[in-house]
Amino acid sequence: METIAYVQTERERHYKIVAFIQIVYASLGLIFGSIAALLLFGLSILPGFQGPGMSEFAILRILSFVAIGVTVLTTLPALIGGIGLLKKQPWARILLLVVAVFDLFSFPIGTVIGVYTLWALWEPIDWRRRGISEESNQALVRHDLSD
Repeated sequence: METIAYVQTERERHYKIVAFIQIVYASLGLIFGSIAALLLFGLSILPGFQGPGMSEFAILRILSFVAIGVTVLTTLPALIGGIGLLKKQPWARILLLVVAVFDLFSFPIGTVIGVYTLWALWEPIDWRRRGISEESNQALVRHDLSD
């Protein structure tokens, strides 16, 4: 079996950093969004807060479901894209570029993450141009994941 000398380039290092940042940022967003939704739902079912006008509490319940839906819709693509980028999937770069555009509007931390993601992922890595076959690429992915 032929061994391949593999040196990680600067761009590949930035790809890995972007993947980790997106995974952590999405995970934190999912955790805090879920907590906020649970608090809204919890307030809507507390017995001491329920009076004759139940419409306020129905609104809180609806808001809690909307909050969890928005949280999942905004964090799941970043989480999936980050994992895909770690596995060197070509679709993950495009997905994270789209996520980065939306991150720009989340001032200030999301803006920084969005700018860095756009900068790091703007140019794709062509694994074939580097002389790495698909089988070798998969072996490298397995090796990277075992580290």
